[in-house]
Amino acid sequence: MTSAAVSWLSSSSAEITRARHVLKSLIPTGVIDELGFLLLQGAFAEHFYPAVTTPMTRARYLVFVPAIYRHLEESGKARRKDADRLSRDLQHDLLRALLDSRERAIGIEGGRNIVRPPSSIYWNALAVLGCATRRVSEASYQRGLSEGLFGARVLRDDDGVAHDDDDESLWNAALSLSHVMPGGAFPQKTDFRLRKTEAEFLQAGYARVRPGGQHNLITHSVGLQTGRGTQGLEQIDYLWELPSLAEETADAAEHARKLSLFARGTTLQYHRMLIEKKKDEDTGAADAFGEWWKRAHSDMGSWDLEAFFALIRRLNVVPRSTDRSFFKDWIERCVSSRTSKAALDDTASRVLIAGREDRVRPGKQRLRVKYQLDAWGQPPYRADEIYLLRYRHQVGRVIAGDIAEGLRRGAA
Repeated sequence: MTSAAVSWLSSSSAEITRARHVLKSLIPTGVIDELGFLLLQGAFAEHFYPAVTTPMTRARYLVFVPAIYRHLEESGKARRKDADRLSRDLQHDLLRALLDSRERAIGIEGGRNIVRPPSSIYWNALAVLGCATRRVSEASYQRGLSEGLFGARVLRDDDGVAHDDDDESLWNAALSLSHVMPGGAFPQKTDFRLRKTEAEFLQAGYARVRPGGQHNLITHSVGLQTGRGTQGLEQIDYLWELPSLAEETADAAEHARKLSLFARGTTLQYHRMLIEKKKDEDTGAADAFGEWWKRAHSDMGSWDLEAFFALIRRLNVVPRSTDRSFFKDWIERCVSSRTSKAALDDTASRVLIAGREDRVRPGKQRLRVKYQLDAWGQPPYRADEIYLLRYRHQVGRVIAGDIAEGLRRGAA
């Protein structure tokens, strides 16, 4: 009989971090995508705000991260070392410099123990925007740093004589970085204000990304703030409220708006069903649904679902096979109800919601599995909130604002 044993494999800190993400994903937590809208939301978010992700905060991280790695390339400090650990140390130095400037920065809560440092959050966008010269995973790049594949290299000929080889870098030489970490350290006054040259580089990078042949909303928003005199978009909470959208973009934005309405209504009814199942006191779901129905049910009735699903296909998304019938049947029940209470209590629409949960949360249905239901708690409800999905607009608005502010700077 052989005895079981536990073994440790030697891994880089980057690989260990990815393992932590996997383990974290196994811990039961609240599920944001409660009724399976994540795929559709992601398609619209990528269409409107490419090279933007929800964890992003400020645009200048798109400069800070390349500067950190360019320093490791040029200094050679990462050769035969743990490049991930060295990068994390420098990102912690960046955090301290930003805090000295009273900036609210990524890692302010986690410090050195941060699970996702800025480099992890911004990595994919760096290649999309041309900051990096090619697409490669951060872990692969770090291995190359450790193996001396990046930075100044010394080669020896057959006689053993050393010769300097060309500098090999992942980072675009057109993105000036020397001022970011002079002497290998972040200046005391480091902040999120983009230099004009940095803003111009990022503006050009976003301008090259044209989903469906249309300007993305970063480019559009930067244009609104610089070329047309609009000083800020802080009061625009939803992307479909942006002015001067091109016709095709406006059409896609209207479908995104109605999907956001639909997701809010179905989710509120789902929550009401959970509240009743738990025999809890309703802290606002029914009231929120009532206000939603008054403001949204006519929009639901006018939604061209055929055009919506045609657009989804153009966005290269394959929806669930039951999406079309679920959308159509639930909307019909909602629109045919004479009052919000009738819509909320409608038996047929509740059957549709329960069936939807069965399909998108197999084995984790709160309406069927007691411990899943017990673990759920009511979120705060706002009766005036009729939309659910925001498609990265809040983050994109900040990124665009940072770039526009940088472009307005007089000096490079």
